[in-house]
Amino acid sequence: MEVSQVHNSDKPILVEIFAGRGTLSRAMVQAGFSVLSVDHENNGAVVPLMMLDLTSSSGVKVLWDILSSPNVAAVHLGLPCGTASLARERPVAKNLVLQGAPNPPPLRSASKPLGLDGLSPFHQAKVDSANKLYALAIQILVFCVRRNIAFSIENPANSWLWAALVLLSAQHSPEAAMAYNSLEKVVFHACCHGSSRRKSTAWLGTKGVFSSLAASCQGDHDHAPWGARWTGNSWMFDTASEAAYPVLLSQRVAACLVKVVLSRGLSLQPVLRLHDLATAAQGKQSKKHHPLIPEFHRVTTRPKGEQLPEGTKLLPPHLGGVLREEEKLNKANEVTAGGSCSV
Repeated sequence: MEVSQVHNSDKPILVEIFAGRGTLSRAMVQAGFSVLSVDHENNGAVVPLMMLDLTSSSGVKVLWDILSSPNVAAVHLGLPCGTASLARERPVAKNLVLQGAPNPPPLRSASKPLGLDGLSPFHQAKVDSANKLYALAIQILVFCVRRNIAFSIENPANSWLWAALVLLSAQHSPEAAMAYNSLEKVVFHACCHGSSRRKSTAWLGTKGVFSSLAASCQGDHDHAPWGARWTGNSWMFDTASEAAYPVLLSQRVAACLVKVVLSRGLSLQPVLRLHDLATAAQGKQSKKHHPLIPEFHRVTTRPKGEQLPEGTKLLPPHLGGVLREEEKLNKANEVTAGGSCSV
């Protein structure tokens, strides 16, 4: 099956690359988008994933086929940050090291954002692989800017990823450097959007789209600690477990993108509940779904005073009703800030 056959509706599409568990994709589906979620492995995803190795030419080719769909309205990349994490510069607690926990070394720096000199073959391979993905992100950015597609990248606010992207965009082309500089970086503490930890996160995206995510923790509530733990077959660092987006954050990002598509005159139809779908299947009308039998064959706009064909019913202007429906949809997708974090 060709990728273009997967989504044949007119609904706006979100392409989530490095989707992880896919909580953002699920929130976007619930908001009325079609979604294509991409990752290289499935670790308990809550949405169907398209498995692609984006360090391979074949995987990248399929991705470009996906992005070429005319209905793509937004692209988000949760780029892997393992090699760019500043947590590598903080030594693991001695008691954990004595229990066998690894102590990952730094792999990048401010002066060497694409990788330190003299890395071991193992670590050099990890850095090279990540750099391929970062360079691909710059290519996707240029593509999205050319097509007026909403674009975003998420990573820890203090990740070396950002310095790597600046360097890679300058190496790519003046157009790429300009596109990168046009983006807006919104910083927030993850605990303000549903996380249990005070993680400083950056959301780099199309200017003005994600501004409402900015939030700063006031420090007046408890946070889960950082550390590492043995899971039975491997050591798990809490920095890795924080990679999955909280449901609340995903809902708020979805609300940002709903505003974008509505402002562009596109329509959204939020996913119906199973109960509502069953009601429609039984031929029962409900306010939750479109009319089973349309009241009119078609609705057209005619100049004032024009003679109308026989059997035509004259309807009053309803522009105000359209605006009210859009406002209603916006309101349905808004999520008020919770907890004691200021937004």
